[in-house]
Amino acid sequence: MARVFGVSREIIRDVRRGLRWQPLKPEEEKSPFHSVDVVSVDRETSATTYAVTVERDHSHVTGGIVTHNTGRTSCSGPNLQNQGKDSGVRECFEPRPRMVYIICDYDSQETRTLAQSLLDLVGRSSLAEKYKADPDYDPHCDFAAQMMGISYEEAIERKAAGDPEMKDMRQRAKAANFGFPGGLGAKAFVSYALGYGVKITIPEAEALKKAWFASIPEMTEYFALVNRIARGGGILEQVRSGRLRGGVGFCDGANSWFQGLASEASKTAAYFVAKECYNNPKSPLYGCRPVMLIHDELILEAPIERAAAAAAEVEKQMEAAMALWCPDIPSRSTPALCDHWTKDADQCSKKGLLFLGRRQRETRRPVNNYT
Repeated sequence: MARVFGVSREIIRDVRRGLRWQPLKPEEEKSPFHSVDVVSVDRETSATTYAVTVERDHSHVTGGIVTHNTGRTSCSGPNLQNQGKDSGVRECFEPRPRMVYIICDYDSQETRTLAQSLLDLVGRSSLAEKYKADPDYDPHCDFAAQMMGISYEEAIERKAAGDPEMKDMRQRAKAANFGFPGGLGAKAFVSYALGYGVKITIPEAEALKKAWFASIPEMTEYFALVNRIARGGGILEQVRSGRLRGGVGFCDGANSWFQGLASEASKTAAYFVAKECYNNPKSPLYGCRPVMLIHDELILEAPIERAAAAAAEVEKQMEAAMALWCPDIPSRSTPALCDHWTKDADQCSKKGLLFLGRRQRETRRPVNNYT
């Protein structure tokens, strides 16, 4: 998939200047496993590699090449799939005049594919049962609630109210839910958690991992299967697709099943959406243009006068793709409309009407009233 992004020259130059002198955050201070020098180099890379690459009228982005062993796609010229959360490079990209971006990502996609993988491989899944009972189930709030000794319902209420303790504990739970299924040990998790803004000691990480296993006990059997493959020749057959992967060790094997399943769903979603954009004149997506597939997220460029209807169709197509690969787990995706690319795109609606997220967040207008 290839597409042309519009780039704001003024913003990208500001980003380059800001990245070079941006101070380190407290959680990025030196630790035994994550040095300040690495973080500084990463920021310099964002400024000199990504920003230099996109500092022109248009950036031609080539993506959709399957190079990762899990089946995930890659991106080059520049690589926009691995932008730092605060790099500022995303915000430099804008759609063409009278167009907006539709940014739609799956809600907890890899947790859902993990639930499906557990059903297929182990035969049971507590995660699956929770998703079946509530398709909007929040696994991070649930694990945070268990750690805090409160009910899931109270955790959801406290999250909605912006409770700071809940926010911190949910972030810790999120790091656990994304890190431990891939086989991370306590020592490696300390470094990994910094990427989520979580500072944790090795003993705390060990206690967190024990609590995580208690919350999803079938993971013990899952890891036993991975260990058997890693020690028995390292050939792993991907669930549902039957795709084979060789040379598998423990951690990459643990990641492969649920990441691979997520990648199959995302690529299928990209195909479904592109087909509607180019081949179905009756579709709200006809005439829209796919811009980027970023693992669990699709970005499209849509005419502003029918962007809301197009966004609803993207949501429909993405969930249909997930249903093919995860038939036992209900899926959810969330579309947003924005006048620039951002990690903070959110869904703004009133009476079923999507609102356009603008660069100045306090100024929003209904999409069908936009002039």
